[in-house]
Amino acid sequence: AVTLAVFSDFTCSHCRNAAHLIDRMLPEYRKELRLVYKHQVHDSSCNPYKQNPSPHGSCQIAKAAVCAHREGKFWEYHDLLFGASPHPKVGDLVPYAQQVGIPSERFQQCLNDPTAEEELRRDFEEANRLGVQSTPTFFLNGKMIQGLPPAPLLHLLIQKELAESSKR
Repeated sequence: AVTLAVFSDFTCSHCRNAAHLIDRMLPEYRKELRLVYKHQVHDSSCNPYKQNPSPHGSCQIAKAAVCAHREGKFWEYHDLLFGASPHPKVGDLVPYAQQVGIPSERFQQCLNDPTAEEELRRDFEEANRLGVQSTPTFFLNGKMIQGLPPAPLLHLLIQKELAESSKR
């Protein structure tokens, strides 16, 4: 199996483009590619490795995604967040949760749970340790790809990793 991890921020337009690219590619690689989402928000109010707060509520949006993950609805919630234009709004987080079938009371409890923020911090620490400077940043079987590569290049890199993993 090949793992594609992406460090991303739901309020980042380049990350939205990356999410749409990956969505288009996934059917081709569904059985062979493991996709992992890692939070890397550009908001100093929750990410100690950033210098400025975000006016878009990046921390609260990422925390909401953690809550959706706890309910087994991360990817559905992810798609709603990245489908919002120009970026998701904090006021839409609970309605999005209801839209994917998460009871609003349970979702609100999670949003107030400090352990959800701890999960974010683990991603931020990992991003810092790995040298992630911008979003999106991909790791294809541990190899860093900064920024959004053109679709043909990403296909080629994935196919190369698949070929290498089949030899092992």
